[in-house]
Amino acid sequence: MGLFHRFQTGKPDITAMQGRKDVSALIDTLQHPDYDVQWKAAAALGTLGKDALHQLHVNLGHPSLEVRLGAIEALGDIRDFSSTEPLSDVLEQDPVSEVRWAAAATIGEIGDPRAIRHLIKALRDPDRFVRYGAATALGQLRWQPKDPKDRAYARIGLQDWDAVGAMGQDAVEPLTSLIHDPDGEVRMRIIETLGRIGGTNSARACTTQLRDPDGAVRWNAVLSGLRCGVQPMAIPMAIARRPRVRKNPLYAAWLNFIMPGYGYTYVGKWWGFTFWQTFLLATLILVLFEGQIMRYIFWQPVPIFVFSPLWVVFALHAYILARRLPEM
Repeated sequence: MGLFHRFQTGKPDITAMQGRKDVSALIDTLQHPDYDVQWKAAAALGTLGKDALHQLHVNLGHPSLEVRLGAIEALGDIRDFSSTEPLSDVLEQDPVSEVRWAAAATIGEIGDPRAIRHLIKALRDPDRFVRYGAATALGQLRWQPKDPKDRAYARIGLQDWDAVGAMGQDAVEPLTSLIHDPDGEVRMRIIETLGRIGGTNSARACTTQLRDPDGAVRWNAVLSGLRCGVQPMAIPMAIARRPRVRKNPLYAAWLNFIMPGYGYTYVGKWWGFTFWQTFLLATLILVLFEGQIMRYIFWQPVPIFVFSPLWVVFALHAYILARRLPEM
């Protein structure tokens, strides 16, 4: 019976699947649209122990995100050392950060020291949550870093910025290697920490972040740069070389011309969508009042009043608003 037919009759009988040890059916159920059903299926798989291990390992590479996460959760309940290598492969290769994070957490639950080298590598992961999962798992394995850089990476993973700052120059290289984290808050914390540490290497990283697209990060780079000894006159020059990001006035005008109100929404006006709805309602009332609705539907797909001077005014207004917005 296919997955579609299983779900047609409502919630599947997970208890029955568990009783007959139907691992395949339970893995299929991990794709059920109801999250509660997914969770119960993963929990049921976790009770099957070694009988489910092979299929769970195979499905760590399943195309479905839900199946991969459910399989990892079940392996965390089984806690068999044979899962260490398959989960380590997921930790290093899966493209989805939540899956890598779950793999790191499950490795910590299993407690196999063979995974330590994989977790140390994951401390360099570009995603903050994966780094946190790896650092937490290493703590569960009672790992004691011998290399100061590894210790710094672990503290960064745990977001323990005070401890990272207290490490001084040993933390500079790990911090600068993660300076381009996609999360602006993390970049800001890194810059603040480098500012507390100071030194030539920290100053170089702070100068780089003066060109950060996030204004808050740039401001922290200014403050940290001054503490690191960056020359005050060099700061404006570095900021001036940042990528310029602003709303496109021509795009705002075009949106407001073809869909009055959408141009306002594009430039950040909260009432833009309300304007669009009001326009639609007014148009409908006008057409009905004039008794021309059939003509508009069958003979004039684009009403002639779209090109009236009023729409040009709306477009021009959106253009001016976009031009006045500050660069980010």
